[in-house]
Amino acid sequence: MLERTPHTQHAACLDNSARLQRVADLLADGREYSTLEIVLLAHVMAVPSITAELRRNGVAVAPARRVGSRWYYRRTDVPPPLGMQQEAAIAAAYASGEQPY
Repeated sequence: MLERTPHTQHAACLDNSARLQRVADLLADGREYSTLEIVLLAHVMAVPSITAELRRNGVAVAPARRVGSRWYYRRTDVPPPLGMQQEAAIAAAYASGEQPY
């Protein structure tokens, strides 16, 4: 009887893959990018697969679903841009009932 092994996704090596490097470089600023933005700016396809490959290479990429079925991706191993930090602080202050200003 043959023993089945679980299927594991092949991941290209980040050092040798220009496509993975383009996406990692794009996401390096810490801001969120939609799937379409990544496709257009990094000249790639199959963004979910690429982000999975980046995670297998140790790059912390988090997906987030926004506005229906739109997906956004950002690196969680780099700080978000200052503007995003301020927006998050203001949103947290409003959520807690405090006046942010």
